[in-house]
Amino acid sequence: MSVGLKDEAIRQEVFEAMQEDKPPFASYVKTIVGGVVVRYLDPIRMRPEERILVGIPGEADEDDIVIKVWSKAEDVYLKKNNKPHFEAGRLIPYTEEQKEINTVNQISDEQIERILEQPFFALKNKLEEFTSPVPVRRFLSAAERMNRPVGTINHIKEKLSEMEQEPDLVSDRIDIEI
Repeated sequence: MSVGLKDEAIRQEVFEAMQEDKPPFASYVKTIVGGVVVRYLDPIRMRPEERILVGIPGEADEDDIVIKVWSKAEDVYLKKNNKPHFEAGRLIPYTEEQKEINTVNQISDEQIERILEQPFFALKNKLEEFTSPVPVRRFLSAAERMNRPVGTINHIKEKLSEMEQEPDLVSDRIDIEI
């Protein structure tokens, strides 16, 4: 791969910024408990790489849950190659001042079990808060494991089905009478 003067200047600028503890061009943080595979450009070699962001947001070390980009080219590459993560809210812009992370889709197993033991409306209200199907699946498996009523399990399945449907397909559906 040939390297032009502009590429070399960008690499030098990035290298100096990293060495002098200057702030990155942009930073992004994961918002879910599970791991997130992020595709990015290596800031020095400018080659595609992958990294798994792990840890619980708000509790883990910043280096484990935040990906930093040092140039506009890296930022464009990251946004383009991780579009599903951004659309689903698994990756969001991060600032150093940001302490509170959107944890709407985070819930512990103990909290799931407590909610499943409460009246049905507590479960219904909690399911409405989620923006990702992952915690809803966890509710479903816990409800089945705890032998909750069929109506409860069916409601969780319906909510999961709604969340997993592609929004574009729902609006374009045509009902045909036979």
